[in-house]
Amino acid sequence: MNFPEELLNGIWHTTKIERFHKIMETGYIAAEPDIPNKDRWKANRGSEYYPYVRSVGGISLFDFRYFEEEKYSKDYPLSNWHIFVPFFKEWEASIWIEIDYEALENNFLTGKYLIDQWNEQKAYKHTIMPIIEAASLISIPVSLFKRIMISSSEHRDFQPYKYN
Repeated sequence: MNFPEELLNGIWHTTKIERFHKIMETGYIAAEPDIPNKDRWKANRGSEYYPYVRSVGGISLFDFRYFEEEKYSKDYPLSNWHIFVPFFKEWEASIWIEIDYEALENNFLTGKYLIDQWNEQKAYKHTIMPIIEAASLISIPVSLFKRIMISSSEHRDFQPYKYN
């Protein structure tokens, strides 16, 4: 797989179209949106097994600023990033939202910080994608969206997504 060039050098949040529309209606990405656990990533086994970012009250972000697909896959063979890139197969399409992470200031946690904290806490029941999973500790307003892209089985290449 050739990693999508559009995602390189950015901080991204991904979601499905319906959830994206709710984000636009509310005006922000929330850490705990009003969706059932059965529709959330790895939430069906209870809070003891929630993804690490969710367990600390954060919003999961992908940090592809320094991503090298081959090296990363070799260093972290159990990371499941490829399930999401270029789109999550269980969704009709994936919406990718590039975030102005610098505007989050101290509320942005890098993947390095998170994996160090995860190891220090021995929070091994909580899943994490080492180094590339970053987090926001606050809701992310739509004013911090830099770009909105869509990828799907029909259109594997990334296209700008226009919300109506």
